Amino acid sequence: MNKIRSSKSIASIQRKIKEGRGQGHFSEYKPWLTVHDVPSIGIVTRILGWKSGRLHHYLSEHFELAHHYQMEWSEQEIDIREQFPLLPLDKTLYIAQKLGIKHPTDPKNKLPIIMTTDMLLTVKQEESIKFIALSATRKAPIYPQEGCGSGIRDHSNDNGTSGINVTPDQNASIQRIFQQNTS
Repeated sequence: MNKIRSSKSIASIQRKIKEGRGQGHFSEYKPWLTVHDVPSIGIVTRILGWKSGRLHHYLSEHFELAHHYQMEWSEQEIDIREQFPLLPLDKTLYIAQKLGIKHPTDPKNKLPIIMTTDMLLTVKQEESIKFIALSATRKAPIYPQEGCGSGIRDHSNDNGTSGINVTPDQNASIQRIFQQNTS
Protein backbone atom coordinates (compact mmCIF):
# COMPACT_ATOMS: atom_id res chain seq x y z
CA MET A 1 0.00 0.00 0.00
CA ASN A 2 1.37 3.42 -0.95
CA LYS A 3 1.73 5.62 2.12
CA ILE A 4 1.77 8.92 0.23
CA ARG A 5 -1.55 10.51 1.17
CA SER A 6 -1.24 13.94 -0.39
CA SER A 7 0.22 15.47 -3.49
CA LYS A 8 2.83 18.16 -3.20
CA SER A 9 0.40 20.68 -4.66
CA ILE A 10 -0.10 24.25 -3.53
CA ALA A 11 -3.32 23.18 -1.78
CA SER A 12 -1.38 20.51 0.12
CA ILE A 13 1.26 23.05 1.19
CA GLN A 14 -1.42 25.49 2.35
CA ARG A 15 -3.20 22.69 4.24
CA LYS A 16 0.01 21.73 6.07
CA ILE A 17 0.66 25.36 7.01
CA LYS A 18 -2.93 25.71 8.26
CA GLU A 19 -2.45 22.51 10.33
CA GLY A 20 0.57 24.16 11.95
CA ARG A 21 3.11 21.79 10.44
CA GLY A 22 6.68 23.04 10.61
CA GLN A 23 5.66 25.56 13.25
CA GLY A 24 6.05 25.90 17.00
CA HIS A 25 8.70 24.97 19.53
CA PHE A 26 9.15 22.26 22.15
CA SER A 27 5.90 20.32 22.80
CA GLU A 28 3.95 22.56 20.37
CA TYR A 29 6.08 21.75 17.28
CA LYS A 30 4.50 19.72 14.48
CA PRO A 31 6.89 18.20 11.89
CA TRP A 32 6.31 19.04 8.22
CA LEU A 33 6.49 15.33 7.35
CA THR A 34 5.38 12.46 9.55
CA VAL A 35 6.13 8.76 9.25
CA HIS A 36 2.69 8.42 7.59
CA ASP A 37 3.46 10.95 4.82
CA VAL A 38 6.29 9.17 3.01
CA PRO A 39 6.88 5.63 1.84
CA SER A 40 9.77 3.81 3.46
CA ILE A 41 11.57 0.55 2.90
CA GLY A 42 13.54 1.08 6.11
CA ILE A 43 12.52 1.48 9.71
CA VAL A 44 10.61 4.62 10.61
CA THR A 45 10.16 5.63 14.22
CA ARG A 46 7.93 7.74 16.40
CA ILE A 47 9.50 8.33 19.76
CA LEU A 48 8.54 10.43 22.78
CA GLY A 49 11.15 13.14 23.32
CA TRP A 50 12.37 13.51 26.90
CA LYS A 51 12.97 17.23 26.57
CA SER A 52 10.06 18.16 24.30
CA GLY A 53 7.41 15.86 25.74
CA ARG A 54 6.02 15.13 22.26
CA LEU A 55 6.29 12.44 19.60
CA HIS A 56 9.18 12.89 17.17
CA HIS A 57 8.90 11.41 13.65
CA TYR A 58 12.08 9.92 12.18
CA LEU A 59 12.42 8.40 8.72
CA SER A 60 15.76 6.70 9.40
CA GLU A 61 16.51 4.56 12.44
CA HIS A 62 20.27 4.47 12.03
CA PHE A 63 20.88 8.15 11.32
CA GLU A 64 18.04 10.42 12.42
CA LEU A 65 16.98 8.40 15.46
CA ALA A 66 20.55 7.76 16.57
CA HIS A 67 21.31 11.47 16.35
CA HIS A 68 18.10 12.25 18.26
CA TYR A 69 19.35 10.16 21.17
CA GLN A 70 22.67 12.01 21.14
CA MET A 71 20.90 15.37 21.17
CA GLU A 72 18.56 14.32 23.98
CA TRP A 73 21.60 13.70 26.19
CA SER A 74 23.33 16.95 25.21
CA GLU A 75 23.13 19.64 27.87
CA GLN A 76 23.41 22.39 25.24
CA GLU A 77 20.56 21.15 23.02
CA ILE A 78 17.23 22.54 24.23
CA ASP A 79 14.89 21.72 21.33
CA ILE A 80 14.81 19.31 18.38
CA ARG A 81 12.49 20.08 15.46
CA GLU A 82 12.62 17.18 13.00
CA GLN A 83 11.48 17.24 9.35
CA PHE A 84 11.77 21.04 9.47
CA PRO A 85 10.51 22.78 6.29
CA LEU A 86 12.65 25.21 4.34
CA LEU A 87 10.05 27.91 3.77
CA PRO A 88 9.02 29.98 2.00
CA LEU A 89 9.23 27.98 -1.20
CA ASP A 90 10.06 31.05 -3.30
CA LYS A 91 13.31 31.51 -1.31
CA THR A 92 14.54 27.96 -1.98
CA LEU A 93 13.57 28.35 -5.65
CA TYR A 94 15.50 31.65 -5.80
CA ILE A 95 18.58 30.16 -4.11
CA ALA A 96 18.57 27.12 -6.42
CA GLN A 97 18.25 29.36 -9.47
CA LYS A 98 21.10 31.66 -8.31
CA LEU A 99 23.37 28.65 -7.67
CA GLY A 100 22.39 26.89 -10.89
CA ILE A 101 21.00 23.89 -8.98
CA LYS A 102 17.82 22.08 -10.03
CA HIS A 103 15.24 22.49 -7.29
CA PRO A 104 13.67 19.16 -6.23
CA THR A 105 10.28 18.47 -7.79
CA ASP A 106 7.49 15.99 -7.31
CA PRO A 107 8.14 13.18 -9.84
CA LYS A 108 4.43 12.85 -10.61
CA ASN A 109 3.27 16.44 -11.17
CA LYS A 110 6.72 18.08 -11.66
CA LEU A 111 5.85 20.88 -9.21
CA PRO A 112 8.57 22.09 -6.81
CA ILE A 113 8.42 20.46 -3.39
CA ILE A 114 9.03 21.93 0.04
CA MET A 115 12.47 20.78 1.08
CA THR A 116 13.08 19.80 4.69
CA THR A 117 16.11 19.39 6.87
CA ASP A 118 16.26 16.32 9.10
CA MET A 119 16.55 18.40 12.27
CA LEU A 120 16.62 22.02 13.31
CA LEU A 121 18.37 22.09 16.68
CA THR A 122 18.03 24.90 19.19
CA VAL A 123 21.31 25.04 21.08
CA LYS A 124 22.28 27.15 24.08
CA GLN A 125 25.91 28.28 23.96
CA GLU A 126 26.92 30.38 26.96
CA GLU A 127 24.39 33.24 26.96
CA SER A 128 23.22 32.90 23.36
CA ILE A 129 20.83 30.67 21.45
CA LYS A 130 21.83 29.18 18.06
CA PHE A 131 19.81 27.30 15.48
CA ILE A 132 21.65 24.49 13.69
CA ALA A 133 20.16 22.73 10.65
CA LEU A 134 21.26 19.11 10.45
CA SER A 135 21.12 16.57 7.65
CA ALA A 136 21.61 13.11 9.16
CA THR A 137 22.54 10.98 6.18
CA ARG A 138 25.35 8.63 5.25
CA LYS A 139 24.75 8.52 1.49
CA ALA A 140 26.56 11.75 0.65
CA PRO A 141 28.62 14.04 2.85
CA ILE A 142 27.56 17.64 3.27
CA TYR A 143 31.17 18.68 2.77
CA PRO A 144 33.29 17.18 0.01
CA GLN A 145 35.67 14.40 0.90
CA GLU A 146 38.30 12.69 -1.20
CA GLY A 147 36.64 11.14 -4.24
CA CYS A 148 33.34 12.94 -3.73
CA GLY A 149 33.68 15.55 -6.47
CA SER A 150 32.02 18.91 -5.94
CA GLY A 151 30.08 18.01 -2.82
CA ILE A 152 26.72 18.60 -4.52
CA ARG A 153 24.59 15.49 -4.36
CA ASP A 154 21.08 14.97 -5.64
CA HIS A 155 19.45 12.44 -3.31
CA SER A 156 16.63 11.54 -5.70
CA ASN A 157 15.53 7.99 -5.12
CA ASP A 158 12.84 5.51 -6.07
CA ASN A 159 10.28 6.79 -3.56
CA GLY A 160 10.24 10.25 -5.14
CA THR A 161 11.95 12.15 -2.35
CA SER A 162 14.98 14.27 -3.06
CA GLY A 163 17.34 16.74 -1.47
CA ILE A 164 20.58 18.53 -2.20
CA ASN A 165 23.72 18.97 -0.12
CA VAL A 166 26.11 21.84 -0.81
CA THR A 167 29.78 22.65 -0.27
CA PRO A 168 30.98 25.24 2.28
CA ASP A 169 31.55 27.79 -0.53
CA GLN A 170 28.03 27.25 -1.83
CA ASN A 171 26.70 27.54 1.71
CA ALA A 172 28.38 30.97 2.04
CA SER A 173 26.77 31.97 -1.28
CA ILE A 174 23.37 30.79 -0.03
CA GLN A 175 23.74 32.90 3.11
CA ARG A 176 24.67 35.99 1.03
CA ILE A 177 21.74 35.43 -1.35
CA PHE A 178 19.36 34.91 1.57
CA GLN A 179 20.53 38.12 3.29
CA GLN A 180 20.21 40.13 0.05
CA ASN A 181 16.76 38.70 -0.63
CA THR A 182 15.47 39.43 2.89
CA SER A 183 16.88 42.95 3.20
